[in-house]
Amino acid sequence: MRNIVPTIPHARIDSGGGSSRLSGFSPAFARAFAASAARSISFGVASTWPSPAFPVGRPGGVPHLPDAVAREAYAQEVSSLGFWPGNAAMPAPIFYSYAYPEPAGFARAAVSPPPARYDPKLHEFTLPYDAVRQADSPDEFLLEFAQSAYDAASTLGKWDRAALQEQKPSLHSAPPHS
Repeated sequence: MRNIVPTIPHARIDSGGGSSRLSGFSPAFARAFAASAARSISFGVASTWPSPAFPVGRPGGVPHLPDAVAREAYAQEVSSLGFWPGNAAMPAPIFYSYAYPEPAGFARAAVSPPPARYDPKLHEFTLPYDAVRQADSPDEFLLEFAQSAYDAASTLGKWDRAALQEQKPSLHSAPPHS
């Protein structure tokens, strides 16, 4: 079997309408990737949004992850959203979201939609893939999970969300000088 490494575009925070919203995240892509991955091998795929805070670092000891990679990956606070197709230890495919470092109160945050829940063993919010697949609007369902988990991490972590806002340049030419 040939290994295929997908490329997932990074999501950004968009301030359209005065509120922070995730943009660049494609729920349709995530669902299609999840459906395909659930039938093949066991691995995770994630998109991570860093906070503008000072670096916090992460201790080593993550299985199969060199310490240098862990230090770089967690050199700042993050909210991560991913998909896990399952394995023998956790056979059901899930979408997950975690914050590092986990802010106080994160486990009690109101992350939606139901049946999203916090797993104290994983220190992550999880959303069953089947719930997304069976939702009336799977894209909206998954995006609600992504947005509410990010909101919980960034609010409880007291991130400077204004520093995360994407500043879109004007596409119009400046008026000519007279």
